[in-house]
Amino acid sequence: MAAELHLDGDRSFVISLTIVALGWMALRMSGSLAGLLGPNVHRLLVGTVAWLMLFWWFAPPLLKAQPVVFVLAGAGAIAVGAAKFRHWFEAEGHKLGKAFLRDHSQYVVGGMVAGLSALFLSQQYWGSIWTVIGYALLPGLPFAFGWQMAELAKRARFDAKVGDEESFREAGMSEER
Repeated sequence: MAAELHLDGDRSFVISLTIVALGWMALRMSGSLAGLLGPNVHRLLVGTVAWLMLFWWFAPPLLKAQPVVFVLAGAGAIAVGAAKFRHWFEAEGHKLGKAFLRDHSQYVVGGMVAGLSALFLSQQYWGSIWTVIGYALLPGLPFAFGWQMAELAKRARFDAKVGDEESFREAGMSEER
């Protein structure tokens, strides 16, 4: 540093120590912040980095031409939609019943045919299935994150009082604590 900035040895030593101390403080502060934010934020940060890497690798050129803010807003909208879908599924999913897939088998078969068609088309045009997997992961990762982060719907709580006062006394229970 002394040679580059044309400083004497003492001054360059103090500047070097200051740079090291500021770098150390920046690392400690960011580590403390990450520790305070918790595992959900860690999962979000790691998932976002993984998603952006996959996006950069697999996304079509038309999507890559869009500003990153719009792409992240779209991913955020997918995550919010997944969270809303999970709320609906947890609250109303029991109404679907066990025969839901049987009653809607055309969608199951259609999904399988679409998956096989995508596989064959990817082999013919791109020579690899990785492109199709990448296209499936682009909306899949934000959807999975939104599904995991959604707060579960609160179930109705029942109190411990079962029956009325007469049946309580007839059962031999005492009202004393």
